[in-house]
Amino acid sequence: MAEGDAAAAMAEVDAILARDEKNLAALILKTDILAATNNAPALETAINRLKAVNPENPEGYFRMARFLRARGI
Repeated sequence: MAEGDAAAAMAEVDAILARDEKNLAALILKTDILAATNNAPALETAINRLKAVNPENPEGYFRMARFLRARGI
């Protein structure tokens, strides 16, 4: 992402998640990439996944609240 290549960044994050679907850092990074590329449907799905696999961590709920607020909901 620092080099402006969101697709390459997403491919690397997805490779990490293929090995460890509960990797909190990778899931958070995935939501950051999707937010930066304005992919709202995929972002919502990723946030829901973050909440589902890490229900004890408030990060997913915080990101969902921020997502909904940005959408005017």
